[in-house]
Amino acid sequence: MTERANDQDSNVTSLIQLAAVDNDSAKAKLYESVYKDLQIAAHRFMRRHRGSELQTTALVNEVILRFEKGDSLSKIENRRMFFAVAVKAMNHVLVDHYRKRKKLIDSPDRRGEPLDDLV
Repeated sequence: MTERANDQDSNVTSLIQLAAVDNDSAKAKLYESVYKDLQIAAHRFMRRHRGSELQTTALVNEVILRFEKGDSLSKIENRRMFFAVAVKAMNHVLVDHYRKRKKLIDSPDRRGEPLDDLV
């Protein structure tokens, strides 16, 4: 690993530690510093899970929202762990999305429009 990569890792780790104590400024800097890498990870993730209607940006934003909702940042020790949790969250987002979609499709309230009305 290069010195620059080590510096980036330690910077992200520091931001995670600051964000874990509910420092809004640190959270904003953290998400800004990892956003591009999260998009790359989401793009790779979506390539393996073809057929999804979600865009990578929506997936990344949903993952960030999930980090914000819970206290998971307090349990994350470093950049590597952050991305491992983020990719796992991407899977949860996708599963939740499929479940909601399937529920809508299978809903008894869903009625097809009669063709008589279209003629």
